[in-house]
Amino acid sequence: MTKIFAPRGILPLVLLCSGIVGVGFYCESMAAGKKPPEPAPVEGKADKEAADQKLVRVCSLNSVEANQEFQKNVRIMQAQKERVLQLQKELQQARTDDLKEGLKKELEEAVKKLEADNAKMVKAYGFSLNRRYLLVTEKASVFMYVTEEEAAKLEAEQKKAGGKVEGSGKASVGKGKT
Repeated sequence: MTKIFAPRGILPLVLLCSGIVGVGFYCESMAAGKKPPEPAPVEGKADKEAADQKLVRVCSLNSVEANQEFQKNVRIMQAQKERVLQLQKELQQARTDDLKEGLKKELEEAVKKLEADNAKMVKAYGFSLNRRYLLVTEKASVFMYVTEEEAAKLEAEQKKAGGKVEGSGKASVGKGKT
């Protein structure tokens, strides 16, 4: 049986994911015994329901590249979700049968693509559009551009201080990418 409108399961998926404000994962804190970050103040019904829930780590992104790839994939999913919502709105406002048929076909294709990509995200990251997530950054590196003289001075200071920079972990001095 061919469905012309959105498949049965996508409308709840789109409605649930339309409320997603932030996306992310609760990563290494639980494994390291750290307390989870405090949730934001509860405002809406969905937020009150989330306040009654527990954060569970579903994935660790162990490199900058893995994090960048995940963020890229999330942006793609969000754009696809927005396109589905836009097509649904256009279909409701369509006046001619030809336009409605074209929009129905485009909507069906967009929904299939969104569902397929959502399944890939579930498999790869444990991420699904019908869930809320929290991304916790566990480690970050801060770099600044310096002259050769400044770099030499900083290296000497770091060696003297045992390789530590005040307020953080180990520091390294080297040439950055431009």
